[in-house]
Amino acid sequence: MTSQYNRIWTFSGTVLPISWLLAGLFYLLGGRMGNLGGMAFAAGYMFLPGLGGLALAHWRDGSDDLRRTLGLKVDTWKSPAWALAWLLPVAYTALALGASLLVPTTEFSADGAALLQRYRDIWSPERIADAERALQELPFHVGWIALLQGLIAGPTINALFALGEEAGWRGYLYHHGRSLGFWTYSLLVGTLWGLWHTPLILMGHNYPDHPVAGLGMMVLYCLALSPLFTYLTDTLGNAYGAAILHGTNNALAGMPLLFVVGGSNLVIGVTGLAGIASIALLSLGVALVRIVETPEPKG
Repeated sequence: MTSQYNRIWTFSGTVLPISWLLAGLFYLLGGRMGNLGGMAFAAGYMFLPGLGGLALAHWRDGSDDLRRTLGLKVDTWKSPAWALAWLLPVAYTALALGASLLVPTTEFSADGAALLQRYRDIWSPERIADAERALQELPFHVGWIALLQGLIAGPTINALFALGEEAGWRGYLYHHGRSLGFWTYSLLVGTLWGLWHTPLILMGHNYPDHPVAGLGMMVLYCLALSPLFTYLTDTLGNAYGAAILHGTNNALAGMPLLFVVGGSNLVIGVTGLAGIASIALLSLGVALVRIVETPEPKG
């Protein structure tokens, strides 16, 4: 057990500082979230955990099967868990939307007004007016377009970038840390995963109005998600299912904000308290399934 913890601390002591250093350099050089440069940096940042796992597995551990160590070997494509990885984000996004609408300061937006509300301080009045006309001409709510796009992007292009993270969290760390137990591994990796996001959160990612409070929220968010990722990795025996879940999560996380007017980003949406509670509820469901099925880890 000591060797498992040593590898986890070596990974976190390598990947987190290097990631934070690169993010700091990006910021000092004038980089910011919320523009194309920020999006490009965030996309590249996602590959750092996987690259860290690859470097440690090759040079430190001398792994003779890097694909297996990083969760990149697929033993079977015939499992309903692949569909579960794709559709779980739909379930907790819908729950997060419902929970967000229970907040007294919010109301449902049937015409896309919630989308425009979030850009009124950024866009010019003319651009806002053009967007209002475009939304009114749509035969359905813009949120349905976002859902379709998310379900396509989630398991494809988004999953490709998410695999850069998952080869570290649900690849290298899973390979060396899963024997610590389902909940110990899930909570430990969930905490590291949340802390890894620190510089992005401070630069306004996910919680632009509350970057400091957002640090704690991001850790809670990752802790709530982590058991779902562990269960999928146990069931599929690789990191690809986690990458699909991760990619689809990222694609759909903003959907509730298209339907909800009002509320703080600390409370509403998938990354707010409404979403964290919804995800935790599904994680509790996973715990109950595990009691019945007791799936053995395959990685």
